[in-house]
Amino acid sequence: MVRAFVLILAVLEVALGAFALVATVLFASSHPAGLSVLPLPVMAMTVLLLAASAALFVRRPWSYYAHIVIIVLLGVLFAFSGGSLLGLDAGQAALLAGVIVIALTAAFLARPVRRHFGL
Repeated sequence: MVRAFVLILAVLEVALGAFALVATVLFASSHPAGLSVLPLPVMAMTVLLLAASAALFVRRPWSYYAHIVIIVLLGVLFAFSGGSLLGLDAGQAALLAGVIVIALTAAFLARPVRRHFGL
């Protein structure tokens, strides 16, 4: 059951990362040169999300910790810059990022998930 949970989470992260990458490239190429820096935080979140999903596929102890650190970095980056691109104010973006980060971290602190990564 844990293996299925981790693989589904990895596939969802890859799908979200690929979708965000395509959307960011389309967004960056459709605006004038002055606005091309606008999607850079989204591009950074995309790269981090793809790195987090790659860490799930590795199944090593260091990849467990890397995934948790990357998810926390994603939450911080979203709270500071990604939320404003979605029209959220700072409090709403921080609340949304905090809920997602806490939920994913709590799911990864379960004993069967740690055992899956060899911890």
